[in-house]
Amino acid sequence: MKKILLLLLVTVFSLTGIIQAEESKDLSLREKLAKLKKTLPAAAQPDAGKAIKLANSSYKGPFRLVGEKDQCLGYGYKPKPLPSAGQMDETVWLAIQGTYGPKPLIGYWIFYPDVYHCWQAEHFNGPFNDWNKDDSHDNEPQDWEMFAFILVDAGKATVKVKNALGGYVRLTGGKYACDASEADAAVFTVE
Repeated sequence: MKKILLLLLVTVFSLTGIIQAEESKDLSLREKLAKLKKTLPAAAQPDAGKAIKLANSSYKGPFRLVGEKDQCLGYGYKPKPLPSAGQMDETVWLAIQGTYGPKPLIGYWIFYPDVYHCWQAEHFNGPFNDWNKDDSHDNEPQDWEMFAFILVDAGKATVKVKNALGGYVRLTGGKYACDASEADAAVFTVE
């Protein structure tokens, strides 16, 4: 009797997982984003596990990139200080895996938490823009919007970020751009 109950429970849990996996395939990108947690604590700590998952393209959810002098890559692609408790947080981004094209190109689309706008590197190797700034797109982002994380030091939770087909992210003239070589790229701590 116990074996039958155990077998029945295993079957139910297996079927539940299969059904949930099938349901998630049918969700639009907007629906997937809506289901993600969108916040981080103001005093988050370096997260080596998240850095490794980002580099392996196996993470989805909120993250923060902390650069030099505890300045984060913030909204508007400008350095922003770490937020204080109760302060509006303009440093949290949402990573969601994406694929694009016939080969396919695999990486991340990096969204603002509450709007359907994401990072875009102009011509793969230039300044940042917001994709879908005017909210005119219901489709998914494409290749200019695809990014990858390169693990620098797992123990310190540090990464470099690059457009999947182009340049690396760096700070230049008080703003972040996606036009650097790997040697000149900014190194970020992942929270």
